[in-house]
Amino acid sequence: VEQLEFFEKEVRPLLVDHCYPCHSAQVAAPFAGLRLDSRQAAVAGGESGLAVVPGKPEESPLVQRIQGKLVLMPPNGALDQNQIDTLTRWVEMGAPWPTDRPAELVVASGFNLEERKRSHWAWRPVRFSSPPAV
Repeated sequence: VEQLEFFEKEVRPLLVDHCYPCHSAQVAAPFAGLRLDSRQAAVAGGESGLAVVPGKPEESPLVQRIQGKLVLMPPNGALDQNQIDTLTRWVEMGAPWPTDRPAELVVASGFNLEERKRSHWAWRPVRFSSPPAV
């Protein structure tokens, strides 16, 4: 649960701000065929091969590129050291991604989407009613 919170609070915002503009489903043709908007896509990589080797940042091209080795990414300027450390730590952890977590972790984290859908008004069907008489 702690690793998933780290991903959501620290890693995902970095990916969204610095990687998704070129490497996600947001673009018609992700640059170099690489998508970084799911764990499966990040591990699979793109035209140059894999991007993330879970647990091995020194072997992960993503980490090498944000460190300025090979080719500097993102192309609009280097990440600061804290951001580089965050992504490196994420890869060291095994690149945890929330959609990969088992259902029992969802419940243990205190947020259960299926339960929320059953109980929250926003997911209930629309019903028409007459306005009260005044």
